[in-house]
Amino acid sequence: EGSTDTPVAFREKSFAELFQFELLGDKAALLTINEFYWRDKPKFYEFTRSAFERMRGAGTRTLIIDIRANSGGDDDVWIEGIMPYIATKPYRNGSTFVLRIVEGRAKEGQNVGAVVHGFQESVYPAQLDNPLRLKGNVHVLISPRTYSSAVLFSTAVQDNGFGTLAGVGGGARSTQSGGIQFVRLPHTKMTFVVPRFLLTRTSGVRDLLQPDALVVGDPFRPMNDARSPLAERG
Repeated sequence: EGSTDTPVAFREKSFAELFQFELLGDKAALLTINEFYWRDKPKFYEFTRSAFERMRGAGTRTLIIDIRANSGGDDDVWIEGIMPYIATKPYRNGSTFVLRIVEGRAKEGQNVGAVVHGFQESVYPAQLDNPLRLKGNVHVLISPRTYSSAVLFSTAVQDNGFGTLAGVGGGARSTQSGGIQFVRLPHTKMTFVVPRFLLTRTSGVRDLLQPDALVVGDPFRPMNDARSPLAERG
């Protein structure tokens, strides 16, 4: 008799499955973020605030942020939930962009269908007076599954010197797309997902996302892989 349970791949994951925190030995900690999205964002922000509070209490000097399984989400989740604790200077989340103006998203003076080239002007401040800001090393663990907003987080960390990337790269381009639109074809009824903008990383380099330190993952011992950047500390 077949199971009536919803397959894991199609089941909505719980908060505890997506987000975990663990204090490790040797004044280190592991923060696992499997998605940059949660419908109740204040709950995520409280989760990270509590994690950094625990790190302060434990005297943590090294933080590993595991986003190997993170396929993206909303940028403001990491801009508000992580960067206030690790950013050491004002930063941008990109440089140049290409944007197509679409129906319902046009601003005053913009024409639907036009393609706009520009520069990402938004600058996010560093909270240097934040009492919970980590004073130590940050390692971001990536994989070929790291994508979309998780790539933007990775390049913001790497380009601004907020930490180092460890893991396996080459799985995603560092120039990321977003602002997805759903287009349904009238005859076949097929639906396409089409982005409306491309954002180049802060450094301006158009390349594949690559780590600073190669860490080849073992699917049977993922937690050992997560701890491996500890061996890279100088």
